[in-house]
Amino acid sequence: MNVREISWASFAMNFAMTFAPGAVDDIPAPFIATVIVDSDAETPLQSRLARELPNVTSVRIRDALELA
Repeated sequence: MNVREISWASFAMNFAMTFAPGAVDDIPAPFIATVIVDSDAETPLQSRLARELPNVTSVRIRDALELA
């Protein structure tokens, strides 16, 4: 795992995600987005995403980092 400090104000590329060869070959679209929300808004946002955009997968980064 590699966690980096990001300068959000720069709007420049602050980080890159790398995957093992073949790890993302079968994903339907190579788009990744990040969203920062207050903790009390996480569950409602994920519920709305699932309802309105069922083809979108959301991952709580906090959970992924805790498992790593």
